[in-house]
Amino acid sequence: MEMVPTPSRNNTERSCFWARNYSTEKLAKFCDERIEPHFARACARTCQHEACAKHDTTYSLLLYGDVISTSCQQIAFYPQGSDYINFMCGAMDYRKMLFAYELCPVACAGFVPPGE
Repeated sequence: MEMVPTPSRNNTERSCFWARNYSTEKLAKFCDERIEPHFARACARTCQHEACAKHDTTYSLLLYGDVISTSCQQIAFYPQGSDYINFMCGAMDYRKMLFAYELCPVACAGFVPPGE
């Protein structure tokens, strides 16, 4: 699990996914670059920065318990609605604790997460 420095806090390191259940006010403080610059930049998807909604990550994805290695670019080769898209976009990258559809919003644009 990747830890991000948060030197102004009692807990001087934390993981991005820990902030997923923070209140709006608390998340806003962690995502403010003037207060927590390392966290705000490293956890841009958790902080829901607008730029992330329009770009796929260029990093490789390790899905299904690190068994399958793929990328957003590879996922984008398949047509929206295909079994491959549904299979890959619904999987979680446990290193980042984010689903592929969160890391690849463009490649997984037509994917509807379960429960939504």
